[in-house]
Amino acid sequence: MMRWCPVLVLVLLVLSGGNVRSAELTWEVVQPFRFLRFQSDHRIHELAYEEAAKATDFTDRRVSAMEALLNEPAWWNTHLSNSSLTPSTTIEAMRREEGREPETVEPRLGWSSLLRVRENSSAGAGTCWNATTQSFFNCLSDPGNIFGANEYMFPKRHVVKLIITGGTDPHSACRIEVIDGLEPGTGLLEDNALVQSREQSELSFDTCPDHVLARIPYESSLTFAATYGGEVLEPATVKVRDFVVASMGDSFASGEGNPDLPTVLDAERTIRPRYRPDSKGAKLSDFGVPRRKSRPDGTIAPFSSARWVDRRCHRSMYSPHARAAIALALSGDRHHAVTYVSFACSGAEITDGVFWPQDGRECTTWGRAHDRFLEPQIGALVGALGQNVGSAPNPRSFPNMLHQKDVFNSTHLKYGSTGEIKVRNSYCKNWPGLNKFRKNPHLRTAPLKRDIDVLFVSLGGNDMGFAPLVTSTVMTSGATDSIFGDLMAPVYRMAAGGISLDEANERIGHLNQRFAMLALAFEKKLEIDDPGKVVMSLYPSPAHDENEELCASGRRGMNATRLFNLAGRNDTNRPVTIADAQGVMKHLNNTIRQHADAHGFTIAETFVERFKPHGICATSPAADTAHEKLDLPFQHKNNDTWRVFHPVDDFYPYAKRQRWFRTFNDSYLLQQHFKGPAYTEKAKDKGNAFYLAVRTLGGPVHPTAEGHAAIADSLYCAAAAKLLAGQEGAECGN
Repeated sequence: MMRWCPVLVLVLLVLSGGNVRSAELTWEVVQPFRFLRFQSDHRIHELAYEEAAKATDFTDRRVSAMEALLNEPAWWNTHLSNSSLTPSTTIEAMRREEGREPETVEPRLGWSSLLRVRENSSAGAGTCWNATTQSFFNCLSDPGNIFGANEYMFPKRHVVKLIITGGTDPHSACRIEVIDGLEPGTGLLEDNALVQSREQSELSFDTCPDHVLARIPYESSLTFAATYGGEVLEPATVKVRDFVVASMGDSFASGEGNPDLPTVLDAERTIRPRYRPDSKGAKLSDFGVPRRKSRPDGTIAPFSSARWVDRRCHRSMYSPHARAAIALALSGDRHHAVTYVSFACSGAEITDGVFWPQDGRECTTWGRAHDRFLEPQIGALVGALGQNVGSAPNPRSFPNMLHQKDVFNSTHLKYGSTGEIKVRNSYCKNWPGLNKFRKNPHLRTAPLKRDIDVLFVSLGGNDMGFAPLVTSTVMTSGATDSIFGDLMAPVYRMAAGGISLDEANERIGHLNQRFAMLALAFEKKLEIDDPGKVVMSLYPSPAHDENEELCASGRRGMNATRLFNLAGRNDTNRPVTIADAQGVMKHLNNTIRQHADAHGFTIAETFVERFKPHGICATSPAADTAHEKLDLPFQHKNNDTWRVFHPVDDFYPYAKRQRWFRTFNDSYLLQQHFKGPAYTEKAKDKGNAFYLAVRTLGGPVHPTAEGHAAIADSLYCAAAAKLLAGQEGAECGN
C-alpha cells in the first residue's frame, strides 16, 4: 500500500488545479462539553443551539435563546429541519440505544431531568461528577472517550468528526488517510465505533459517508489527507484545544432554586393548614397545600425528593456557570473541548466555603459526602487539577487576612474550634467529618498539572448576609393569624436568621480583606497568571415588578405559610423594607465591582439591567397561565370550583415566566427543602406553620432557569472574548 507524504500531496494539489476546490475536508469535536457522559444529553443542547442560532439576537443572548426552546414543551414536538423527527423522538431513540431509563421525554420536568440513567438514579449519573467521592474520579464516557480512573480531568484523547463538505455528487467515493502524527491508540475508527474498535491509518469508501470518526491524542495533532471523487483535497491538521473552565462560589453559581429533578407532588392529597390562603376569603378548611407523593398510609413515598447533580451543595445543570460552559463548547469553529470543573456550593462565603470548610445544604449518608463539612473550594480545585492526584491532601496554612472585626472571626473562629457549630446544627449524624476549623485556613498544596483557562466566580452575597436580609424583609410575627402562628414565628426567625441594615453594610465594608485573600489564592494556589481570566458576576435585584417599580407589600408568592409578609415599597412600620434591601444590593454590587477592578478581575454585569422587569413580584398581565400565578394553587375538598390547577400535571417548574426569581411558593412546590434526611421510612408531611415555612427555604429569591440563563449570557460573552477570539459568530457584540 502506497503511503502518502506531504511532498506528494503538494504535487497532486498543483496538478489538480492549486487552490480551486469543490470539496473540503473539515472537522469538529464530537463531545466538546466533556462533563456530560452520554451523547443524547449533549445532543439536546446541540439541537437547541442549532435552532436558536437562527434568531437575530442570538449572538449576545445565546444561552437565553437555547433556554427558551429547551423548556418550551411545544419545541420538543416540532419537526426538525428537513426531517420527520422531533427533538423528543430523536432523544428518545438515542436513550434507547444507550440503555437508559426513562426513555420518554417529559418536558414538564425540565431538560436536566434526563441526566438520569435509571428512573430512580441520581440526577448526576449522566455527568462526570461523583457526589459520593466528591470528585471527578471514575467517570466513563464512550463518546467522550473517557475510560481511565482520572481521564476526565486529564484527557488522553478526543474524538473528532471528519467531514467532507462542498462535494456535488453525494455518491462519490472517498478516501481518508493519516499522513502525520500517528501514534498508538489514535487514528481513524473502523465502522465509526467509539468502543471496541481498531484504529486505522486509512479508510476507503465506495460511497462517502457523512462523517468519519477519529481519535486525536491530547495536546498533539494528526494530519489527514483525503480524496473525493478522484479530487485530492487539501490536508487538514487536527489538534483539539481543551479548555479548563472552572466554577466556584455561592448559590448564584451552583444553580440553587432549580433542582435537576423536581420533587414529586401527590396527585390527590394535600396538607390542610387552618388559615386563609389569600384576601379573597376562601373557607378555612378549603385551602390545601400540595404535599409530596405519599403512600396510602400517608407516609412519604421513596424517591419523591428533589434531586441534584450534587445534593449537599444544591448544584445543578441549570447553574449559569454550567450553562455558559456548554455555550462555549458549542460555539465557534468547534475545534475545542471544555473540561468543566465546579465546586460551587449554595450558602458559600469567601470564608466558610472557599477558604474554610462549609456545612452543606443537605445531609447525606454515603462516602465522603457523609463527612458533613465540605472541603474548601480553593483546596478542592487544587486537588482536582494538581499533580500527584490520589496522594495525601497535603494541606498547608494560608494567611488569614480577615479584618479583626469580621463576623467570621467573632463566630466560627472565636474559640478556635467548631464546638459552637456542633451544638447549633444537629440535623446530620456524622459531625464534623474529616474537616476542622483553624485560625488560618488549611488548603491543599500542589503544583497544577493543568492550567485554568477561565474561572467563573460568584461571591459576596452571603458574605453580606443575603439570606438573613431576605428573612428580615419578609418575616412577620403572624399577629393577624392564630396564636399558633405567633408561637411558631420566633422559632422560625431563630432558625432562618435575620440581619439589620447596619450589620449588612458593616459586612460589606469587610469585603476588602476577603477579596484580598481571594486574589492572593487565585495567584498562589490556583496559579492564575492573568487575573482577567477570573470572570466575576454581580447580583441581579429581585426587588422590582414588571413595570420596574419596587414591589408592593403583601403575601403574594409566599402564602404557603402565614409567617411571611413582604415589607413593600410603602411599608414604613417594618425594620427592613424592599427599598432598604434594594439599597443594600446596590451597595454590594458597587463594592464587588470596585474590588474586582482593583484586582484585575473581569466583571460580568450586563444581565443586571435585563433583570429589572423580572423581579420576584413581576407578573405578565397578558399571560393568564398557571406559570404566572404567584399564589399557591389550592383546591376545594369536594368541589372542583376552587381548583386553580392540578399541581402534578400543571406545575411546570421551568416554564417561561415574567418573574426570573423563585417565590417562596415556587420553592415549596419545586424542592420541599430538608436539611436532614428528606425521606425516612415512617415520615409524614405536616401542616403546621413552622414545618411549611422551612419547606419553602429551598432557594426562594434565587433566579429561575430563565434568570440563570440570562446571567450565563454575560458570563459567556466575557469568556468567549478570551477563549474564542476571532472565531466567526463566537464573540458577542458582532
